[in-house]
Formats: sequence, structure tokens, C-alpha cells
Amino acid sequence: LLIWKQIKGAETAVTKDFKKEEWANRAINHPAGRIAEFWLKCCDLQGRESDGQIPGFPEWLKGPLADMVEGADYASQLGRVTLGLHLRFVYHVDPVWAKAQLLPKFQFSTVGEEAFLMWEPHAAYGALSRDLILLMPPIYREAFAHFQGVEDDLQTGFFRHIAIIMQSCLIDVNQDSWFRDFLIGLNDDQRVNWARQMELGLRGAPEARRAQVWQQWMKNYWEDRLHGRPCPLLAKEAHKMLEWAFVIGKAFPDAVALVVRGPRIEQKLGIVLHILEKHEAPEKYPDSVLRLLDWLLEDRGSHWMMPKDIETVLFRLPKKQAFLPLLNSICQHLASLGYAGAADLKRRIEQQFTED
Repeated sequence: LLIWKQIKGAETAVTKDFKKEEWANRAINHPAGRIAEFWLKCCDLQGRESDGQIPGFPEWLKGPLADMVEGADYASQLGRVTLGLHLRFVYHVDPVWAKAQLLPKFQFSTVGEEAFLMWEPHAAYGALSRDLILLMPPIYREAFAHFQGVEDDLQTGFFRHIAIIMQSCLIDVNQDSWFRDFLIGLNDDQRVNWARQMELGLRGAPEARRAQVWQQWMKNYWEDRLHGRPCPLLAKEAHKMLEWAFVIGKAFPDAVALVVRGPRIEQKLGIVLHILEKHEAPEKYPDSVLRLLDWLLEDRGSHWMMPKDIETVLFRLPKKQAFLPLLNSICQHLASLGYAGAADLKRRIEQQFTED
């Protein structure tokens, strides 16, 4: 506390260019940030010693924290950065205090561009809890427009948070047009980036959560985008959304049905074959795999030849006669692309795919 009193007010506050700075890096290399980190570690230790029960910030810390949150000097700013970096823990320690004192510092309508002091560490490095997901969507909505012109890394972190909120299924993302307002503010490349964050987040999700995501919003969202609502689905975004099909679990056939209704996707066959190497789809959803490969091969100039990889996938399928029409179509596409072994592949398929 003595060190904090000595450094507070020693440097004047930053008053501009908030969105251009890496505030978290500044804070961890400044005494003010280290002091705030030390205070939080004290609270963590207190919780460990009381079996995880943390009854709020201790009395000795409430005054200095209030001083840090309201201070108009550089040390106070960097202290707030550290609190923003650890927002999930701060809210866990004292939700009433965090809601009243800290969350307003995220609101651009309250503090202007200085809100980036909180957003940069939170979006770039911070995490969300169940309680924060339920509490913060209005604060995120207010930030939508402010993240359209920030550096790519920070923007990616913000998109990751939006994806986490949507994957949680804890809120109705369509209520009051929350998700629509987020989406229509993005340009084409930004929508691709957001779709990438959604795919990355779903990779490790449990099957039940994937099914919930699909039923609660993703299926209807994909249908709407195919119809141009709230904005057209362009090829570059559809290119990334194709990968959603491989992380959505049992909804894979439904997702493929939407993929093949969308815009033509170029240079994707190689990535699809790479994913299929270790994916369960050829055995579990063979008809959908065939439909997808057949559709991708229709575009003659969109990929390089990789017939052996295609053959590996095809011969993992159940050997059912019902697949022969699509298999023959794939062989025809390969022949038209110049694959000399297409006729032999067709012959081997007809010999092996004989089951009823």
C-alpha cells in the first residue's frame, strides 16, 4: 500500500490514442500493474485458505481499489488494465463491487475511448465466466462499432469472445437483434475472421453443446444467410463456414446440405480431404461425405489433383450399392480433370460396393 501511495499521481494520465496501445504489456511491466496483480494474488490466497469461499475484497483493499478505479493518473490507468485483464477473477471475488465499479469502465458511453484500457486486456487475453456471459451482452453490444477499426489481433480476441458467448447458449443471441447488430457492422473479411473463431471454439466442445448450438441458432442462421439475411453469404465466408460442418457433430449431414446450397467454394478440396483423414464422417455419414466431395469436384479449376487422397476416403465408406451413383459421378469428375486412373477407380468401386 505504501508503494502504491508513492507511485500514484507520479505520472500524468494518457488522454488519447487508447485503441493503438498494447495496454496489457504496459501494465505487466509497470509497478502499478504489478501492485494490482499482487493484490489479486492476495485475494486468491485468501480464497485457497478458506476452501474457495471469498467473501468479497478485504476491508484493507477496498479503499486502494476504489482509488485505483477512479484515479486520473497513469498508475491508476495501468492498475485498471490489470483488473480488466483478470475480470473473471475480480467478478468471482466480489461481483457486487465489480458490477458497480469496474464494468462501467468498459462502457464507451461512460468513459469514451478510455474504455479500451479495459477492453484490450480483456478481449486479447481475458476470459469469460457463466456469470459474465449472462451480464455483459449489453456492454458488448455497445462495443461492437468501436472494434471495427482496431488492430487485427485485438479484433480477433473480441470476435473470440462473441463466439464464446454464442457457443455458451446461455442467452438468446437473436433477442433485440443482438447478433444481427454485431454481424451487419462487419466487412467481408471480418465476417470470415468471426466464422474462424466460431469453428475454433467448437472444436473442443462436448457433443451435447454442439447439438445445442446447432438447434438454438446456427441452423436458422445458416439458412438465413443463404437467403441474404441480414447480409449476403459470399464465397470467402462460405469457405470458412464449410469447416463448421466438421465440428458440429451429429448435425454434419444437415450442415453439408446447407454447404452445397451456398456459393461455390474454390480451393477447398485439399483442406476437406485433410480434415477427413482423421474425421469420423466417412464411416458415420458416408452419403453426406459423397455429396460434399461430388459438389467440390464440380468446379474444375478450383483445386489441384489429389486423386489418391480421394480414393483413401472413398474406400473408407461402407461398401453399399446405394452409393454407386454418387461414386460414379465423382469418377467422372476425376476423369474430366485428367486423372488417368479414373476408369480403374470406377472398376474397383463397382467390384467392392456390392452390399445392399
